[in-house]
Amino acid sequence: MNLVYIAIGDNINMRLQAAFSIYSFLTNAPGINSINIITDHPDYYNFLADKVMVITIDSKKVKEWKGDYNYLWRLKLKAIELVCDMYRGKPVVYLDGDTFLYNGFSDFKKLLLSGKALMHENEGPISQARNKTAKTMWSQLKGKTYEGIIVDEKKCMWNAGVIAIPNNNGEKSILTALKICDAMCKDGVKQGLIEQFSVSLALSEAYDLESADKYIAHYWSNKNEWTEEISKFLLANYFASRSNEEIIKEMSEFSYSVLPIKKKPKNTKERLNKLLEKIFPAKEIKYINKTI
Repeated sequence: MNLVYIAIGDNINMRLQAAFSIYSFLTNAPGINSINIITDHPDYYNFLADKVMVITIDSKKVKEWKGDYNYLWRLKLKAIELVCDMYRGKPVVYLDGDTFLYNGFSDFKKLLLSGKALMHENEGPISQARNKTAKTMWSQLKGKTYEGIIVDEKKCMWNAGVIAIPNNNGEKSILTALKICDAMCKDGVKQGLIEQFSVSLALSEAYDLESADKYIAHYWSNKNEWTEEISKFLLANYFASRSNEEIIKEMSEFSYSVLPIKKKPKNTKERLNKLLEKIFPAKEIKYINKTI
């Protein structure tokens, strides 16, 4: 089994999240064949050099992968395509950085080896979506056909924080997802979830699709709290000068139930906080003036 992450840009929180996710697999998933990180900042992963394969891409390659419509999340599909080609016939598991393995790796692996694909969770038919972006997509897509797949009221949106593929057919399903993604971009479909729905359609067509949430957590809706907890954990180990093996041992004692993995704040609260920031901005802001 081969894992793949993609980390583009300078966001330090993204680096912390990916490191924690990698350590969770190193701790709880014996028998992983490779961990691959596709990045434009390979030096950020020197501390994991003995554990991961770093695949460096430059700004030119990033632009190419975004495609003709400059769609950022198309990078995810291209990363999966690359790693599927590197490890032909072997399962590939793409992971967002804000994930971690917490349970049942052997069962997860059995599902993949039996020929099933997995995504993080089924968010339900796109025709019944509550999310504003997905609702707009449904109004634009209903009844259309992409790569022979009709977008009807039964087609589901799956969360793409985890995309696990048996990788036993070429990998034609990811090529199909890329074609659907590009066609939707060309049609002017609202961006934001295009790659997610494209891969949902392609994998549902090619495989029996299962949920991975029983094995892998995806804390996208509570990212701030988890990032703070992860920062404390990794900084404590950094200042203690612990080796990767020692950090993996520490991870075996980490309490994954310390924080909720789902926590959706009310939109009204978010709007009020932003309004209060505008009404009552910070005062007496001062910077140092270094002269020597």
